[in-house]
Formats: sequence, C-alpha cells, structure tokens
Amino acid sequence: MTWEQVDLDKGTWRIPHTKGGFPQTVFLCPFLVDLLRKEERVSKFVFWANSASGHIVEPRSTLNRVTEKLEIPHISIHGLRHTFSNQAKEAFVSDVVIKILMGHSLDGSSNMQEVYINPEDQFVKKMANRVASHILDKIEVNVEAK
Repeated sequence: MTWEQVDLDKGTWRIPHTKGGFPQTVFLCPFLVDLLRKEERVSKFVFWANSASGHIVEPRSTLNRVTEKLEIPHISIHGLRHTFSNQAKEAFVSDVVIKILMGHSLDGSSNMQEVYINPEDQFVKKMANRVASHILDKIEVNVEAK
C-alpha cells in the first residue's frame, strides 16, 4: 500500500492489481482516514518497515507481534476476513455488498442476484462505513462526529 494509491479526500485506496488479477477500490472509513492523515509520511509505503523492500512483506509476523503486545488471542489474516464478513452481516449489509467489500467478483455463481445487482460506489462506501461504525461501537472506540 503506497501513499500514491491512497486518496484521503475521497477516502479510498486503489489497489491496481489484486490476487484475482483485477483492480479494486477499498473504501476507508472516516476513523481510518483521520488516523492516516496524522501519520508521518516517512516512506512511499503507508506501512513501511526497515526491510530490503521498505514495506511489511509478511503481515502474519507483524500481526502476531501486535496480538502479543496487546495481550489478545492470536488471530490469522484469514480470521480477520471472517470477522469482517460476520460483522458486516451483523450490521445488516447484503451478501452481494459483502462480497464486493471482501474483493470477491460478482459472477453469479453463488447467487443469481449478483447478475442483476451492481451497486454504485457511494452505496458500497456507505455500507463499508456502516460496518466500520458497527465494529468501532462494538469495541467501544469513541469516534468524534464531524
């Protein structure tokens, strides 16, 4: 993730090439945008590291260090994806939008709705913010209204 790919004014992160071979826009919640605005840009990478590449190469080891430091149970990257999708469901986000937020393609293979429903970006962003607010409320993070 490079600063060049992030648009804090729009609250987006544009991934030019995903594992699935297509670009993806990730909508950043206002809480995260505020955090990123406060971050000092010491590298072209948002999550920089003292490594040959200049960025975090293996997120699992970083996640493990974070969970150890916070003294919380271990969770995998995949476990975080499961947690996000479950929290989205609890926040009453539709299955189609959850797939979009998770970076899955809408090919209609699992749900015929996918063939006919193509939500606008603003709606998907609104649902992403709904999930973020749901998670932040659940973990009791107070976010100042703007």
